[in-house]
Amino acid sequence: MKIFSSEQDLVATLDKYDDLVLACASGAVSFEEFERAYDSFYWRDALDGHESDEEERSWFARHASRISLHAEVCEEVLARLTTEEYAASPQYAAKGFIGPGGAVAVLREIVLRRGRAP
Repeated sequence: MKIFSSEQDLVATLDKYDDLVLACASGAVSFEEFERAYDSFYWRDALDGHESDEEERSWFARHASRISLHAEVCEEVLARLTTEEYAASPQYAAKGFIGPGGAVAVLREIVLRRGRAP
């Protein structure tokens, strides 16, 4: 099965979501706007290739470094996200949960690790 109609479709989609990550990391877009627009892109579009055919997996392999950005966003931000109230609680913070404010900081870290300026 294919999620993307072509490799160009994949690249255009990555461009859109890369820009969204950068916009939030730079403060051009609020985290709430980011979360609404980003949804769960990496998971939703099965960028790990588990639903893809061999051709699409080859596209993913060619764009692996770009796709890995979105795996990091999902693992380091979305999977750890909670409300600011819970994030302020020592028991939740100790388990690695972050609120929306902390999420923006983590997005910035991810972008900077990749040598991009937010």
